Amino acid sequence: MTTTTTTNPNDDDNNDNDEVNSQQREQQHPKIRPLIITMGGERQKTLTTIFSSPPYSTHFAPPAFSPGITSRALRNRRGLFLAASAASLLPPAEAAILSPALARDASLSPADVTFLLRDVPISPDRRGSEEDRKLHYATELWRKAKTLNRDRAVLACALAHLVAMKTFVGGDDDDDEGTNDENRYDVILEDGVRLLRDAAECARRVRLATAAAAVAPAHVVYFGWLGSRENIKWVYDTYAPRFAGSATTSAEGSVIPFPLNVEKNEATGSGTPVWGAYAYRISRAGYAALLSELRRDVGALMWRGKRMKCYRAKPIDKVLPRRVGSVCGEGSVVLSLRPCFFRAPMLTSKIHEKWDGAFCESTTVQL
Repeated sequence: MTTTTTTNPNDDDNNDNDEVNSQQREQQHPKIRPLIITMGGERQKTLTTIFSSPPYSTHFAPPAFSPGITSRALRNRRGLFLAASAASLLPPAEAAILSPALARDASLSPADVTFLLRDVPISPDRRGSEEDRKLHYATELWRKAKTLNRDRAVLACALAHLVAMKTFVGGDDDDDEGTNDENRYDVILEDGVRLLRDAAECARRVRLATAAAAVAPAHVVYFGWLGSRENIKWVYDTYAPRFAGSATTSAEGSVIPFPLNVEKNEATGSGTPVWGAYAYRISRAGYAALLSELRRDVGALMWRGKRMKCYRAKPIDKVLPRRVGSVCGEGSVVLSLRPCFFRAPMLTSKIHEKWDGAFCESTTVQL
């Protein structure tokens, strides 16, 4: 028996129309607007090229850039205060007094700072030891930061993220020039990221995760994240199924609560099972909660054990979810189950080089 296949001459036209309609539907969405933290150089040029070239330019707006902060800039008191002021970390009353002096003087001595802040009341909400609570925030910040040594780069990274968050939400509540517009950008990125090869799918995942997070509602949404090979497996095989059927996991843009309150032995290894702050968004309320916590307690950014001579800085990927989660509650920080952005395996970390091998292995697992 001979089978004859009949071809509809309009099939090709219909397929072409379907593709055009799909592209038109995607183009009806506003382009994703990235804000990228960078020190400039080749990384900034590369990401500018990526986002400005088809097919990414169809789905993403040209990136805006937020300046990074070097560890060298924090080596002296004036540099630290300038960076902390740019990040809105200094309490408003202290910032108002110190800002003119920072703009005018090349250096500030301890006596200068004490004299300038002599009439500024110390906030009764300060946290820390009894000795710490007797100090102005700026004084305590310098006393601890000056001993950081190599960890100074970790603090610089955290301050750069705070500057980017401030820009992302349109300024803090004390900023008279702030726009109070948290819809200017859609995602904060570090300059060591790469996107999915499928630009349309990458943009689609961002939109779906954002929509799913709005149901929670969440104040921080991670569009990219890492963990050890074992912890990534734990997230997908053990942790995520606990939320199956919830309003935020019923669609393709599933998000799950950030694993903040899990037992250390539940996920393989110790500490937080999820790493990274290279692709996320934060709401204005989430940013206000974070800033309020950090302004009360220098110890939220730096710590020292009993036998340690120097302080250690806390990485922003530990500070951000814990502080926002503690104020805004369970479900206020979420992960996209389908990552939209990935840490570029070919780029070395500027502050955690010893973990580059683990970063690459984890990215490989996710991909």
